[in-house]
Amino acid sequence: MISFAQELERRMLDQLEEITRQAETDLQQAERSYLLIRGCLRELTDFGRDYVFKDRKEELTFYKEVKPKFVREWFFYCRLFSLEASMPVGSSEQQACWMKRQLEELNQYLTDNQFLYLYSRSGQTYMDEQLFVAEPADALVLMYARDSEPDGGNTFSYLLGKIQAAEDLAAYLLRRIALTSQGEPAAELDKQEVHWDGSLAQLYEIGYGLFTAGLVRGTVKSVIERLGYAFAVKPGNYYRYMLNMRIRKKSPTQCLDLMTSSLLEYMRQADLDPKYK
Repeated sequence: MISFAQELERRMLDQLEEITRQAETDLQQAERSYLLIRGCLRELTDFGRDYVFKDRKEELTFYKEVKPKFVREWFFYCRLFSLEASMPVGSSEQQACWMKRQLEELNQYLTDNQFLYLYSRSGQTYMDEQLFVAEPADALVLMYARDSEPDGGNTFSYLLGKIQAAEDLAAYLLRRIALTSQGEPAAELDKQEVHWDGSLAQLYEIGYGLFTAGLVRGTVKSVIERLGYAFAVKPGNYYRYMLNMRIRKKSPTQCLDLMTSSLLEYMRQADLDPKYK
């Protein structure tokens, strides 16, 4: 099950990258991403319906770590599409006020689900066997009936993914509000002629490079998220990418190497032709 889910996630992330490169607007990207992830989530659910877990550890891992990743991405893009489609046309102040109201709703959702939110954030495990199994405790399920998964799956796996998506959306709105409050209308962001044509892996490598060289302040997470927002790209599992970097057979820093060689070639061309730009 875990290997199947990991391969499905890898395929999903690759396709999300392709959508990011091809989409012309945030609204278009959100819609295409939502439809893609909805299909992946269905595929995962269908596979798991008849699957027999090898042991309790695999079962807990699936419901607490694996499935919430897919629900998180699905719900993020579902709400992002709604946000982008509903963004009012008006002044920067009007757009900022509207986004603040959406942010308040997300914060209220996190407050309403404070137990599971804090349980997950603090790394607790003492109730895992009551929450993150194929058949969680009935009394607990009834308490969260309104957030039950449509296909009748694990309520808490589904809810955890939605909570994580709410966190992502809150961070997204905070960045949008900050930019809009600086006087740049949100509608103008889509008109900038700067687009990310590289892969997510290359974005992560640049982020790690900036962080480890001490060129920017903040955490690795904040640096990569800032880069992602600047280029309208939603970062994914950047930590896993770092693990992959370390075991590359050739150069572990392929993107940074490419940037170095490209810059050196640019400088060489400039030396040969002063008009080279």
